[in-house]
Amino acid sequence: SVWLVFTLYMIFALLIADQIFSGGSSGGMHSRLFALREKTGFFYDISGSLVLGAGEAEGMFVVKAMTKKEHLNKAEKFIRELIFDFADSIVKEEVIFSKRLLLYSFAQKTETKEYLLQGMINQYRYKLLNIDLQKHYEFIKNLKIKEIKEIIKKYFSEENLITKKKKK
Repeated sequence: SVWLVFTLYMIFALLIADQIFSGGSSGGMHSRLFALREKTGFFYDISGSLVLGAGEAEGMFVVKAMTKKEHLNKAEKFIRELIFDFADSIVKEEVIFSKRLLLYSFAQKTETKEYLLQGMINQYRYKLLNIDLQKHYEFIKNLKIKEIKEIIKKYFSEENLITKKKKK
């Protein structure tokens, strides 16, 4: 159905964006968040996810950072700039790299009996019994940078942002 295709389109676009922004499931020494940490020197640690909890519901976008109290406002400014400039600053090489990582992670999930069993359980749990991995592969492979940027711009807006500071 159109709804399913649109949902897959959004999911895969966000997974690719998550890989670029936070490093996705692979960690993130190549991510924008890690680059911000290295560039500014303001963060002891910084991590995030664009798809946190998305397996259960719509999910949420999260950035967690540790910095000195005196750097808090400046650090928040840097993170906000990163968030709101993110879509326009994505380049083709990042998308290609992220697609490769995402596609490789699909292949990894079929390497052992345990991975296969967990995949079957998840398909049943989320009522995704007719998953076509080849279709997913083609979907990811054919996603355009423009489409990814459009999805990011839709969700990365000031009105969708809630900031919580925890000072110690």
